[in-house]
Amino acid sequence: MLHRRKQQSIPLVQWRFRTTMLYTTVFATLLVGTICGSVQDTNRYVDRVLGVEMPRELSSLDPWISSNYNVTLNATMKISAYFHPLNITGFRLAKRLGNCQNRRIGNRVNATCNVTFGHVVARANLTLRYTGRVFYNVTAVGTFTTIFSKFNATAQIGRPPFADLKLVLPLEASVKFTGLKNVPVSEALKKGFLNHLGDKISNFLVFYVQALNRAARKAPFPY
Repeated sequence: MLHRRKQQSIPLVQWRFRTTMLYTTVFATLLVGTICGSVQDTNRYVDRVLGVEMPRELSSLDPWISSNYNVTLNATMKISAYFHPLNITGFRLAKRLGNCQNRRIGNRVNATCNVTFGHVVARANLTLRYTGRVFYNVTAVGTFTTIFSKFNATAQIGRPPFADLKLVLPLEASVKFTGLKNVPVSEALKKGFLNHLGDKISNFLVFYVQALNRAARKAPFPY
C-alpha cells in the first residue's frame, strides 16, 4: 500500500511542477512584452521631444548669438579678444542614440536616453590683441565633434514631467582662424578659444534645458 501511494504521488508532483513552469513562462512572456512596449513608447517620446517639439522651442536660441564682449584668452601671453558677436548653431539637431530606458518606482516614472549633437559650430568675428599692442581682425570657427549627453525626464503618474540634459564627455572641437596674416596660430590661442567656447556652451545649456522642459511637457509622456 505504501508503495502504491508513492507511485500515485509522483504524477501529482509532476503536474504541479509543469503547471508552475507554465505559469512562470506565461508571466515571463507577458513581462518581456511589457518591457519592450515601454522601451518603444519611451523611444517615440524622446524622438517627439527632440525632433518635433525642440526645434520649435529653439527657434529663438538656435542660432544663439551673444552680445559683444571682451575676454582674455591667455593671460601669460597677453592674448585678449573682443567678440562681435559669438554665434553658436546646431543644437536643434539632436538625435537619440540607441534605445531609451523606462523605470517605474512607486508612482514615479523615469525615462532616460543617450542623446547626441553632431553638427554644433561656433563662429565669431573678433578683434584679437597680442601682447597688448598688435591688433588683428580675425574670423574664428570652432567645429565640435559629436557631443554626447544624457537626457532624463521624471514624472509622477498623471503629472507633467521634469526634464534635464547633461553632457557626459568633455567637449572637443577643431578650430580654424582666418585673418592672422603671417602670425602663426599658437596652441595657447587655440586652447584659450576652446576653453572660452566650452564656458559659453555651458551657459547656453541653461537656456536649452529650460526649452527642453517646455518641449517635454508637450509630448505624450510614457507613464
